[in-house]
Amino acid sequence: MVDLERKALEIDPEDKDAIANLALAYDFLGQRDEALATYTRALEKNPGDKDLLFNLARLHFLGGEYDKAVELFNRVLEASPDDYDANLQVGNAYLSMADEFRKKLVEKENAGQDITEDERDQLMDFYKKAIPYLEKAVEIGENNENVTVSSGVYNNLGIAYINVGEREKGELNFKKAEETQ
Repeated sequence: MVDLERKALEIDPEDKDAIANLALAYDFLGQRDEALATYTRALEKNPGDKDLLFNLARLHFLGGEYDKAVELFNRVLEASPDDYDANLQVGNAYLSMADEFRKKLVEKENAGQDITEDERDQLMDFYKKAIPYLEKAVEIGENNENVTVSSGVYNNLGIAYINVGEREKGELNFKKAEETQ
């Protein structure tokens, strides 16, 4: 498929469909750097293409570039606020940021250094930011027969709630996670 799309681009370097298809081909082949560059080029030709934007955001998420992923997924949500997957991925990105930050704080603490109140607040902020997106994903899934809310979504929402001190909501979501397994 890569060769076919490259030939199409030799004929017409501005063929936006060929550029988009080439990005997908690189993505499927696991050629991340080529996929990132080609998705970016495809979005220059198709700035409103939510699928291309989502795929670019997904690659950034998988690469641990959570800030960029959140930015791009939010652009998808600007056009489609009820996009289950985009809401879910933003929530998961914030949880991943919290997890990484928590690990740094544990390392700092293990090294005998004090954790500042600002650092604790920053960690809490990641969990707080995750909640509305995960709640929205759950709401969309529970109200759409074509979407199944997995136990992992409820579990992640439970984790976020527990970490912001809302134990009852956290436990309720853990219970839902168990029920959906």
